[in-house]
Amino acid sequence: MVALAVSLAGCGDENNNDNNDNGDVTHPTPTPVTVRTATPTVTATPLPDTLPTETSTADVPTATPSATSTPVAGGCHAGDQITVTESLSKPYAGALVDLHYPGSVNIPGTGSDQSVADRVHFTANGIPATNDTDTNSDSVDDTLSASFVSITDNAAGTYVTVTFDCVEGQAPPAAGDFTCTVT
Repeated sequence: MVALAVSLAGCGDENNNDNNDNGDVTHPTPTPVTVRTATPTVTATPLPDTLPTETSTADVPTATPSATSTPVAGGCHAGDQITVTESLSKPYAGALVDLHYPGSVNIPGTGSDQSVADRVHFTANGIPATNDTDTNSDSVDDTLSASFVSITDNAAGTYVTVTFDCVEGQAPPAAGDFTCTVT
């Protein structure tokens, strides 16, 4: 079994000049695996190599990316899982985070199926909702929306943890393969 840990941060406006919902992240750092810009946290086993953390401040909460990945000969194997942890940089009573993920991972089920909700764990008490969707019309889900509302503020920090299955034969993803948008 292979495990990958990725912490993502930087959701929001890197220029800190408005409240737009673009998941811009600056200062990408090379990793041992091909990467895109990132914004959540991922955990997979074993965890020998560590990828750097990217951080951005904005008027909306942000997440904190850091990753640990292990290159696997031949790619992922049956049963391998990737855990992504999203952290918000500001206190929140409610938030909506869209986590865009690569085709090398998936979540069983689609939409708001219970199998999707079972893979998403919120850290605060309140009313959570999840939705796994296909945003690029290729018939494969690629974006997990995790929303939360509470009557009290929650401290900045870990917002949600998502467990993905690593697609057999695919290269394990790196932190940069995940991006998020905070609303």
